[in-house]
Amino acid sequence: SVKMHYTVSGDIAVFGKAPELERLDLSHSGVFGDLQSLENATKLKNLWLQGTKVTGDLAALSRLKLTSLHLGDTSITGDLASISMQLRDMYFLGLQNSKVFGDIGKAFGVADTKTVKVRTLRLRNTKVSGDVATWPGLSRVFWIDVAYTDVSGDVMSMLPKWSHVRGVDFSSTQVTGRITRSWEGCCKSLKTFRYLGLSSRTFKRLHCR
Repeated sequence: SVKMHYTVSGDIAVFGKAPELERLDLSHSGVFGDLQSLENATKLKNLWLQGTKVTGDLAALSRLKLTSLHLGDTSITGDLASISMQLRDMYFLGLQNSKVFGDIGKAFGVADTKTVKVRTLRLRNTKVSGDVATWPGLSRVFWIDVAYTDVSGDVMSMLPKWSHVRGVDFSSTQVTGRITRSWEGCCKSLKTFRYLGLSSRTFKRLHCR
């Protein structure tokens, strides 16, 4: 195996004593520590710690008013619902390859069709779940990656409702669907669509006509 050499390392706890800190990006560095140590950094808007040794529960961030959160490729855990208040105002959420769980629709509160601001949603290879039929409020989303999760539902019926979407990956999930000509109405008649991932034996029920 290749041994990583980090130029920056240390405990993130020190930043919990920086009350004016608004953006913290230590991506792919050797930092470590518990998310709870940041709970008093209440002005923090952008938190990027992907690919680090940071641990802890998402609930530790419930007091922060984050607009961008990237904790992918870490060992963090927790229910998405624990940060549901922040999710409505978040533009970017990246938690891929982590131990987070929970129902996506309930966490975002989008089942009532109220639109949320999220543009990028990366939850690949996590323990999240939910029926895509409960996501009508994600109408502004550009990218959705929930591959290798327990997400289910008729994804083809939802794509036209995500009018700005440019790419989705539902590979190795429980989604179903049927491609028809009516699907062309999504993504501004497909002119903005760049990527569709549906590869999986679990999608064998997909039919085209």
